[in-house]
Amino acid sequence: MRGRYGKTRRFGTRSLRVALTIAAAVGAPVGCQNRVDTVEVRGVITRDDQPLDSVMVYFIPDPTAEPRAATSWGVTDIDGEYRLEFQGPEGGHGAVSGFHLVTMEDLAAENGRGTQRPPLPRVPKSLKSPATTTIRVRVTDDPQQTFDFDVGRHE
Repeated sequence: MRGRYGKTRRFGTRSLRVALTIAAAVGAPVGCQNRVDTVEVRGVITRDDQPLDSVMVYFIPDPTAEPRAATSWGVTDIDGEYRLEFQGPEGGHGAVSGFHLVTMEDLAAENGRGTQRPPLPRVPKSLKSPATTTIRVRVTDDPQQTFDFDVGRHE
């Protein structure tokens, strides 16, 4: 590789160690990854017993747990039903077992277009952030789990 002043630069083992350390610190996939086992997670999101469509739900694993795992997410359909997808390098459905903070965002209210005023949010602001959410769940090793939430109870 040509460096400054046209001289060839060589990368030694120290540079390689630094690069690998940085890649590991930021979570970049380097070499083989440990496979993370996930379990299927589904549920229904309602407000005052009425299903909510177009709500993005996130299951954020406890950041102090080892090994660290990626977030899982899902979007509710017209019946308020969601199924989680795993965001880890291997993808797939579900979430890792352990404690999770659950956050939600109302896509219908946040994606208002045109000259009309966007609809009022159906999901409380407190559920939008991991710092303020009041929902904490434990995903177990059971192969299929259901978590239903009525967001009206979290205002």
